[in-house]
Amino acid sequence: MDAGMVDLLRGLVGRMPDDHVTGLRIELAENGPAEAEWTVLWRLREHGLRLTDAEVALLPLIEVDRDDFSVEPPGAARPEHRFEPAAPSGDDEVLLGRAESPELRRVVKARRVPTGDAPAKVVYVAEYGPGVDLVALQSLLSQRLGGALAEVVVAGEDLPPYQAAALAAGTPIWPR
Repeated sequence: MDAGMVDLLRGLVGRMPDDHVTGLRIELAENGPAEAEWTVLWRLREHGLRLTDAEVALLPLIEVDRDDFSVEPPGAARPEHRFEPAAPSGDDEVLLGRAESPELRRVVKARRVPTGDAPAKVVYVAEYGPGVDLVALQSLLSQRLGGALAEVVVAGEDLPPYQAAALAAGTPIWPR
């Protein structure tokens, strides 16, 4: 597992279109960090996104030329998302069927209410015990959710604001 790329992609959630982050996560799982890193850099340029120095340090393989993309100044504003509890539904079974594992601790379901004109989205957060392959699980859970989003976290880890807020606001759907 490449923890740096996992953290970098978590930080891009809510800043980059959801389907692009999902694609990057799947690419990381299928092709490894080298291919995913180049695609991340391409997507950053495509969307005009900037990284902090800490995020640049998470890029595992290449010597990054700061002229290749913008570096965000410390304390720059980031999009903020609000989360609300989301009611359990029959659609939850798709995610729960894929998430099942002895290491699964809980799954919560939240509704992301973005700022601006973007539509609300369902976000599932699956929390596992230590030692799981976050890259493989994130890829597996992100596919074919009918527009819903999935975040995979490890119990007790320090989470970025987006994932922490979704986990805190979510309605427990497993265990029931």
